[in-house]
Amino acid sequence: MTDTENIGLVFPQSRSEVQHQQSTGVSSVFSEPRTHIDIDDEAPRHGDQRDYTLADIADGPESIDDVPNQISALGSEDKSPAPLPAGFPNIRKTSIALLHLHIPYVKQIWCLVDYHEKCLLWYHGCYHGPTFRAELRDALERHGDGLPLDHLDLQWAALLFSVMAGSVACASVDMLEAWGFGVSDAARLSQQWYESTLTCLHLAGYTRNHSIYAVHAITTLSMSAHPLGFSEELTVLLGTALKIAQSLQLDRLDSKNGSEIVDETSSITHRKSILKLEIGGRLWSQLCVQDWFSLPSGGSLIRPNEFTTIKPCNRDHVTMAHIDDTYPTYISYGNYLNDIAKVMAEHHITMAHTSTPYTRYEKVLLFDKKMRRLAADIPGYFSVTTPIHPSWPAFIPWARRSLTICFAHKIIMIHRTFISSSFANPAFQVTRNTCIAAAKTILKEAKQDQDEEGPVIWIDQVRAHQYVTRTKLTKAGILCRGGYHSMSGRHAP
Repeated sequence: MTDTENIGLVFPQSRSEVQHQQSTGVSSVFSEPRTHIDIDDEAPRHGDQRDYTLADIADGPESIDDVPNQISALGSEDKSPAPLPAGFPNIRKTSIALLHLHIPYVKQIWCLVDYHEKCLLWYHGCYHGPTFRAELRDALERHGDGLPLDHLDLQWAALLFSVMAGSVACASVDMLEAWGFGVSDAARLSQQWYESTLTCLHLAGYTRNHSIYAVHAITTLSMSAHPLGFSEELTVLLGTALKIAQSLQLDRLDSKNGSEIVDETSSITHRKSILKLEIGGRLWSQLCVQDWFSLPSGGSLIRPNEFTTIKPCNRDHVTMAHIDDTYPTYISYGNYLNDIAKVMAEHHITMAHTSTPYTRYEKVLLFDKKMRRLAADIPGYFSVTTPIHPSWPAFIPWARRSLTICFAHKIIMIHRTFISSSFANPAFQVTRNTCIAAAKTILKEAKQDQDEEGPVIWIDQVRAHQYVTRTKLTKAGILCRGGYHSMSGRHAP
């Protein structure tokens, strides 16, 4: 059996496997996920219950879980919760019992997981779809008659709830009905699963028991937190995820010269190590994107020159073999978005060191040019002028629309300091013309019909509707101002 065939056994690519799971009569519960995915054809082993740590992600110092616990000043190294006095309810057992009530049927679980991988994972790339599906499949096979949450890695369960919350929040009405969910219940389900994610993380003590699953779960929550109105809470959670990622040294995943090459002669062990490196790189890239885009509202600022982890490589989703950069994969959108976000971070840093309106506007024009150069260098598969090739993934049209809105929005953000002045001061005419053109672009995209099979990317929808509202107000203001000047002109001496 070849290495590629071995990997295919663990990372199934077709829905037939999901259908097989449903036809076997497995009950609607989860179970303990594999913490180490075996890419060979041996049965997975569950004796080692460690989560992914630094040692699992890349070569380097021992992980935090491998370092002997230091005896605290109180003389105890036991991290388990302190026992409650007699008569008090067991909060953990009560919380786990409530979590049971939020678990849908197995068929619905697979629908939500498959949808997220096909329609949303290209957007955020916060976990590896085939690995997660293999973990879910293994969990269902091993505990088909119940959900032993007390023995389940709750941080993995948090990721599962996060994935389901994002799917429900972004799915179309037709898709929700096909899954058996009422449209009126979608927001409630998404919120329940969002809160279940946080419950699992807290029960697992994620702030002291650092696991890569917690970072997966929190970053994936970005797909549901914004439409639910939890953006401020997500900001705090992302700050926590950033610290956990740094403790796992996801910001220090150095690429090794030559060793990252994968071909038909590469061993399974080598492919596994590359997969773990890529998973860490994807997570860190997404953390950077979310941090840099949030700088205007108080992001923590991951400085571009203070980490060594590089962007993920263009690889086959299963075999980890290199794919030509002209072909889009699940990391293509995230990598290009990372380039945009990096320009915005540099703009934020530079503007903080300007002192006069002239120097500030000089920097605005400088970064305007940088954004335009980045737009000119956009990969062909994301360019709206390039015909879509039949072999490209289904998400390409959705990615094009999202990038169009994102680019226009970021151009406006670069000029935002001078937008008001540009309507009165001719020195800022470039800002006025640029922002009007960018706003028209966003409005044009907002009027486009939504793909019924595609996801509703809520952050893009919010940006579009914001500019629809602002445009109406701006038009009213211009009319009023124009009328005022006309009247002033008639009565002027």
